Amino acid sequence: MLEEIPFGQDDILLKTAYQICRWHHERYDGRGYPDGLVGDDIPIAAQVVGLADVYDALTSDRVYKPAFDHDSAMRMILNNECGVFNPLLLECLRDAEDELQRKLMEDAYSSRMDVDAHMLASEKYAGIDAAVSARTLRLLEYERSKAQFYASISEDILFDYSVNPDLLTISQTGVEKFNLPESIYYPRKNERLLSCISVKDLDMVFEKLKALPREDMRVRCEVELRNGDRKEWYRIIARPIHAADGSHEIRGAVGVASNIHREYTKMLDLEKQYRSYKPEKAAPAAESTITEIDTHPF
Repeated sequence: MLEEIPFGQDDILLKTAYQICRWHHERYDGRGYPDGLVGDDIPIAAQVVGLADVYDALTSDRVYKPAFDHDSAMRMILNNECGVFNPLLLECLRDAEDELQRKLMEDAYSSRMDVDAHMLASEKYAGIDAAVSARTLRLLEYERSKAQFYASISEDILFDYSVNPDLLTISQTGVEKFNLPESIYYPRKNERLLSCISVKDLDMVFEKLKALPREDMRVRCEVELRNGDRKEWYRIIARPIHAADGSHEIRGAVGVASNIHREYTKMLDLEKQYRSYKPEKAAPAAESTITEIDTHPF
């Protein structure tokens, strides 16, 4: 089809588009199609799109399979389960892991945005002035900007978690202190996050949230976070976000993690001292030498 366009055949964009369309199913070892090109005989644009196409296919729902998570898709590609790719491009893929996970998150949220757009349209058809909805969106954006500012000047780590998609987002303080990405997809499987907090502690926080009565709005617990070789105690205060239908189903959570290492270790030391303390036996009372009691009222 591109070859039949009667103009622009010398245009670099059209030439690149042709390369992508014809050769993005070629593979670096020559086992692709349609022409069985090998190695760098495959135009680099086609190689890049071929790799991106495989990643997208793996992480998307298809009629014949559900979507794989990011880690599974990476493992399959790097193990050559989807064909052989240029080693240099595979290095680039590894370097782009965090960005890829953010893109997955944005795709997951886009479906939510569609629902929100539908709700706004429904309000309009229900007779609600669209200007009211626009004002609501402006207020929400204003509140989001305030929250981002407060998070940027706080020593505490703010976070929010959603069950679907399985996503943990942390504030800039946590990003810088623990060298973590801002958005962590599948947190219970993320090696970088698990180098800072154990799966056991993650599960403990979530189980406490699930166990809350509907009328109670927050949990508090202490966990030990690792920053390289250093371990520090943090207090996590979080509240659940329940389903809008009034059920007890948890859709996510928001919270804050505060460094309490100095105070908490002092408390632990005092508790240890208390448990190990053994009071000495009291000396027997000395015998009284009083032989007569003065009963004078003054």
